[in-house]
Amino acid sequence: MASLSGRTASSSERSPRTRRGPVRKFAAEDLSRELTPVYTEHILRGVTNDVHHALYAATGFDWDDGNALKVAARHDVQPGECEQAFFNEPFVASHDDMHSKSELRWQALGRTGGDRWLFLVFTFRGTLIRVLQARDMNRKERTRYAEIQAGVA
Repeated sequence: MASLSGRTASSSERSPRTRRGPVRKFAAEDLSRELTPVYTEHILRGVTNDVHHALYAATGFDWDDGNALKVAARHDVQPGECEQAFFNEPFVASHDDMHSKSELRWQALGRTGGDRWLFLVFTFRGTLIRVLQARDMNRKERTRYAEIQAGVA
C-alpha cells in the first residue's frame, strides 16, 4: 500500500481493515469453559445461523406420530425426555455440517431430569424444535459432556 510520500507502508503501519494475516482458529475444547452452557462450535468458524437465537425464539416442540414414534422405537427415548434435555445445563449444541444439505441440523448433548445423558439431532421448523434423533450418549460423548459439566458446575 503506497502512502503519500511514495513509500510502501509496512504491515504494522496499515490500518486494521487492510491488515491481512492468519485467521485464528478456536478449538471447542479451549472455549468450553469460557462460553455459556449453551454454545456452538460451528458459529466460531463463521456460520451465521446462530442456534442461540433460534433456541431463544423457539415456542415449543414439533412432535407428530412420525417422529415421536420413531424416536421412541429406535432408542427407547420418550419425547418428554428429549424436551427435558433442552432445559437442563449444560446443553451443548453444534452445527451438523455433514447432514445439513436440505435443512440446518444441530447435534446436542444434554441430560434429562432423571439424569439420563442424551445425544440429540434436531432442526427448527419455524419457531418449533423438531427432534429427529435421540439416543443415549456413547462413551466419547459422555467423557466430553462430563468435562464440560465439570467446568460449568
